[in-house]
Amino acid sequence: MADTARAVRWADGEGRGLEHGPLALGPAGPVLEGVVKGARRGDFGRHNGLRANGQGRIRKVRACYTGGADLHVGADEKARWRDETGGQSLPDLGACPDAAIGASPAINALPIRRPGRALREAAEIRVACVPLHSRMGGAFLPRPARQRHARLADRLRRHEGLFRNVTAGLPVDEPDLFPCHPSLLRRA
Repeated sequence: MADTARAVRWADGEGRGLEHGPLALGPAGPVLEGVVKGARRGDFGRHNGLRANGQGRIRKVRACYTGGADLHVGADEKARWRDETGGQSLPDLGACPDAAIGASPAINALPIRRPGRALREAAEIRVACVPLHSRMGGAFLPRPARQRHARLADRLRRHEGLFRNVTAGLPVDEPDLFPCHPSLLRRA
């Protein structure tokens, strides 16, 4: 498979927040860079960076809030996470093959794109969840969280944020990105 890149953009349901960035897909794995102008729980700006391997497993995550906190973490092939800035291991994130970044829908595409995942039945996963600026409460590091994904139809997935008690049926387009999340966001 040759590398392909496309710009992806989402707006929040109220039209106040926006995410934009290029998503590159290739045999080495997806790479996503983006900027978020957010309005959830207060206005904020953030730069996101994400790199995964050829199986879609997250290897690097970066989130930098304008005028504030900066996070840079990585995971090895066994999902052992490390704070790349502070140099410490993050054992609480053990067995988190995926990541979620608050107010960044592009990252949710990775679990359902992973090769070999048929998703005929619900699959629960642990994610390294990067909090929104308003929910940091201490060191700016990801926290473990649970999600469940299932394929409801050819172009429809169910996403459950078990840590937030949120469930939504999400339509997907090519390449398995969510064009909208009812009441929260839409592709712009």
